Amino acid sequence: MTFAIINGTMKEKIEGKRRMVRFLHCADLHLDRSFEGMPQLSKWQQSLLTVNQEVWQRIVDLAIEKQVDFVLLAGDTFHQNQPSLYIQNIFCQALQRLEKEGIEVVMCFGNHDYYTPQRYWFDFPENVHLFTEEAVSTLTLTTKSNERVAFSGFSYCQPWIEARKDIEFPYKAVDCDYHIGLYHGQQAGKYAPFQISELVSKGYDYWALGHIHVPTILNEQPAIVYPGTPQGHTKKEVATGVMLVELTPQSCHFTPSHVASLSFGQVDYPMPVQSQRTQVLADLMTKFSGVSPGFYQLHWQHLSEQQLLEYSAATRLEILDYLNVQLQRAQKDVFVYEIVIDHEEQKMSPTILPSMLSSQAFASEVLAQQLTEELAKNGLIGFVSLEELIPEVMRQARENLGYGAEEKE
Repeated sequence: MTFAIINGTMKEKIEGKRRMVRFLHCADLHLDRSFEGMPQLSKWQQSLLTVNQEVWQRIVDLAIEKQVDFVLLAGDTFHQNQPSLYIQNIFCQALQRLEKEGIEVVMCFGNHDYYTPQRYWFDFPENVHLFTEEAVSTLTLTTKSNERVAFSGFSYCQPWIEARKDIEFPYKAVDCDYHIGLYHGQQAGKYAPFQISELVSKGYDYWALGHIHVPTILNEQPAIVYPGTPQGHTKKEVATGVMLVELTPQSCHFTPSHVASLSFGQVDYPMPVQSQRTQVLADLMTKFSGVSPGFYQLHWQHLSEQQLLEYSAATRLEILDYLNVQLQRAQKDVFVYEIVIDHEEQKMSPTILPSMLSSQAFASEVLAQQLTEELAKNGLIGFVSLEELIPEVMRQARENLGYGAEEKE
């Protein structure tokens, strides 16, 4: 969907030739960031780092395809302020692709990649224009169609900026056709706090924000926009993208563009009443073979109490590992990071808790934590007394280990 803001009202895009500038607004790429909160995928973390590089190439491809005038990078392009030589080289090579196409790049640095000049191995190409100081400054570019565009912004030179920066921005330049603000921060806190009313008062045509990873439109006229992160790195970062923007003297059109290589999703698997383990594995492989590349949470539904015992936390971890190995062998770019049991209104009987807790799975701290969380989610710990539960757990544990009889004597 493409949106337009005309005289302060959201409307569908009106086609037609107009004097305009077109650009990509990107932020929070975190080019060297690993994927977090998915410990079961640790063995693939190194190979997954290439996903970020693919996303950056997709952004460049999109800029070239749409013949934009410039690309805005509104902070946290890197996840750390000392990116590796390897990452810097990949980043600069892509910038050179944009340079060959006559596409300018305007870039500021955020709280993660705060600017320290001596940590960069390469000179930025001539098409790249940097904000390198915490003081707000303004630069001006002229597009191929002779539109003069002013850019005002700042960069972090340390991991935080507690002072408001919005009050430092100048009012719209009178000698330019358009004025755009780059701002990496949020409305409250220690990351360059700002007030929307202050940004609006500057008279700019567009505010390119960064720092918040969820696509967010704070204001329509003028457009004050967080594009979100281009690639989610946690299961909370589901909505991602960059913003394709077109400015005319009367309007602002912006279109969210999806560039992520891997998305986050959910796959539901209703457990058959009579389930054979071989059939369960086959069913799961079939389900995941048909999904798009991404990270998935597997939701098992309608498990009986006996199935809950049969498919214990330890067994589910084995299944998780098996699925990921097979999917990667098939080069599916599909990862299963968690198996969640959906009990709906069903509650496990307290009588089966000792069997679950005294299983070999409980010997592992990791599995014990997962099982504890599972019990808490289903409200079981609330009505089962630990004083009553522990003796029975210990009794069954001793029996399972084969020395229950000696203890009785």
